Amino acid sequence: MARRSIRNAVPFLVVGALLIAAVTLVAMSRFRRGSTVLAAALLLTAGMRLLLPAERLGPLAVRSRGFDVAFCTALGGAVMWLVLLE
Repeated sequence: MARRSIRNAVPFLVVGALLIAAVTLVAMSRFRRGSTVLAAALLLTAGMRLLLPAERLGPLAVRSRGFDVAFCTALGGAVMWLVLLE
C-alpha cells in the first residue's frame, strides 16, 4: 500500500522539483533559463496529464483531461515562445 502512494506521488514531485528549480534560477537572475525550466514543467505536466490516469497525478489533475492538456500546452508553449523570441 505504501509503495502505491509513493508511486502516485512521483509525477507531482517531479513537477514540483522543476518549479522549485525554475524559481531558484529566476531568483539567481537567470531569467531565460528559469523561464525555460518553467515551460518544460508545464509541457511535462501536459504530457503526463495526457498519458497517465487522474489517480496517479493527484493534484495535477485539476479539470477535465482535455482542458488540462490544452491549458498546460498553450501556457507552456507561450512561455517557451517568449523565451525563444529574443
